[in-house]
Amino acid sequence: GEKEFPAQRIDVQYAPTDVRVVSEEDGAVEGEGMTLRCQATGNPPPREYRWRRECSGKEEALEERESLQVTSLRLADQQCDYYCSAANRIGRQESVAKRLRVMWSEQRKIIAGVTPILVLLILIILLAFYIRQ
Repeated sequence: GEKEFPAQRIDVQYAPTDVRVVSEEDGAVEGEGMTLRCQATGNPPPREYRWRRECSGKEEALEERESLQVTSLRLADQQCDYYCSAANRIGRQESVAKRLRVMWSEQRKIIAGVTPILVLLILIILLAFYIRQ
C-alpha cells in the first residue's frame, strides 16, 4: 500500500515587498508637523528602515527607524519627495515617492486676504493725491 507522510510546513522567505509611506493625516498646516510610517511586508518581517528626502534635486538622508516625525513644515516642503526603504536579511526595497500636502496657516490666510485691500487703499490715496495737484 501507499505510505502516508505527515504534513510539512514550508517557510518561504522573501525580501520586503509593497513598501509604502503612509500617514494618518492627509496633510498638515504650515508650521505644524506630521508622522510618516514605513509600511512593508516580508518574511522575515522587515527590521531595518531608512528614510530619505529629495528637494529640488538635493537628496538628504534622514532617520533609520520605522516612523519619521516631520516637524515645522513650510510651504516649500510640498516640493519634496519622501522615500522609505525596508530591509530584512533577504534584501531591501524602497517605496515610491510620497509628497506632503502643506496648507496655509491661518495667519498667512489673513495676510493674503488683507493685502489686496491695503494695496487698493494705497492706490486710491495716491490717485487722490495726484488728482489734487
